[in-house]
Order: sequence, then C-alpha cells, then structure tokens
Amino acid sequence: MRICRLLLKRLLAAGLLLQLHAEGLWLSLWKRRPTLPHDAWACTSTLQQEAEVRKQAFRYSAQYCEENIWQLCEDLLRGRPDGGTGYLRGRSYFPVNFLGSGGRKGLGDRLKVVVISNDEQCVPFWNQRAGKPCKKTGKPGFVTWDYHVFAILEAQGPDSRTKVYDLDADLKPFPLPFEDYVKEVLRPRCVELADCPRDRYFRVVQAEDYLECLCSDRSHMQDEAGRYRATPPAEPPIIGARNRMGGRSTNLFSDFVSMDKEVGVGKVLGERAFLRRFSGRSRR
Repeated sequence: MRICRLLLKRLLAAGLLLQLHAEGLWLSLWKRRPTLPHDAWACTSTLQQEAEVRKQAFRYSAQYCEENIWQLCEDLLRGRPDGGTGYLRGRSYFPVNFLGSGGRKGLGDRLKVVVISNDEQCVPFWNQRAGKPCKKTGKPGFVTWDYHVFAILEAQGPDSRTKVYDLDADLKPFPLPFEDYVKEVLRPRCVELADCPRDRYFRVVQAEDYLECLCSDRSHMQDEAGRYRATPPAEPPIIGARNRMGGRSTNLFSDFVSMDKEVGVGKVLGERAFLRRFSGRSRR
C-alpha cells in the first residue's frame, strides 16, 4: 500500500510539473507574439499573410506603363520567357493559392488591363512615383499623364477582394485593394480641384487580348531628333501575335489610348460605370 501511495504522489508531481511547463511555454509564446491591431496575429491566415506579391519581382521601366503591364500579364499568365515561372531569387512572388482552383486559365478570366485617358490626353493621378505634391489639393505624388495603364485582378469569391497592379503607384501593399486605389490614386473628388479635365475614360481589356493585340514601336517616346525621352526597356518593342502577321508596327494610340467606343480592343467605360463595375466585385 505504501508503494502505491508513493507511486501516486510521483505521478501527481510529474503531472503538475508538465502542466506548469506547458503553461510557461504558452506564456512565453504569448509574450513574444507581434502586437498588431485587432488581434490580427490570432486571426490572420497564411493566405492573408502571403497575399502581397513582391512588386520588385516584376519588370519595370519608368514612363513605359503599357509595356510594364504587358510584361506583368505575361509573367502572371504565361511565365517569364527567360525561364522565370513565378520565382525571384529562390522565392515565389505568387501568394499561396494565388492561381486558385482554375489555374492559369481561371486567372486569365479574372485579370484585366485598364487604359485610362480622355480627349485632352490629360488625366490626373496621385501617389505616383513620378509625382509631386499637388498645389491645389495638397495630396502627394500628383502627376498628369496623357494615358496610364494598370491591371486589375477581380475577386474570385465572397472572401476575396479585387486588387490593382499599378507599378507606378507609390503605395503599399502591392497589389492594392481596389477601393484603396480609388481613394488614394484616382481620387474622384479631387479631380475638379486639381484644375484638370473632369472626364476620365477607362478602356477595360482582357489580359490575354492585351498580350495578343498590343503593338508599340515606342515612337511616341521619341523626340524630333529620334532620341528617347526616357530610357526604353531592355526587351525589344512589343508586337502582339495578332498584329505580327499583318505587319503592323504600332496600335497603342489607335486601339488602346483612344477612348472612341467604336474602335479598339476591349470596352470603354465612363468613370461612374467603371467604379460600379469593379467596386461591387471587391466587397467581402
């Protein structure tokens, strides 16, 4: 009987020691956790933590937005022709489950290219790399482009958000949620205050069509002496597969920058229609 009581005491002592050790370990982990607002550490999933694509993974040349986005779409839909398939320096720049259940085909259905311009070819943007503080509104990164190009990845389901890929936007995270892009970059309420033409039109093109149809010889970036106003990309000028056989050298302004609804590739929307089109798909 005495031996049984001794064994029981030892078992109880060992159990108490294990419990204290476990509690101490938990308290240690609790103290070390990041202090994020709204207890984000506890509720953030792996997908959310890795949802930002690394901006520096994509090819970029200042003032060549149409080519930057063409290359971005190529990277996402087809993989980089030099052998890159979504990796840079050994790390993937695609987040977990980025391609979704539909794979690259499903991604192609959701990925759009947006070209913005107007009849005056003067469209205002904020929070751009090349911008400066706006004297009229006081907002940062203000610049007026004759046109601008970015990509949109539409939400896949009720738990996802529509994202914007603008390589010229000086904002984090990347890609930026559509509502944040509208608020910080497009700023519809600031357009009139910036003393710019109020109308902005948005040509929305399927990414695959953009890859197949864009044709630019970069002549719009040359001055009268043939010198480039900005250093061109290292890659050769883009001639989409649908234009290569026809011998065309450029269609950037006629088929994309032109906001004539009767010509060109894709569909031209006014600003209100554009915001309705993508805001509704961006809600959780």
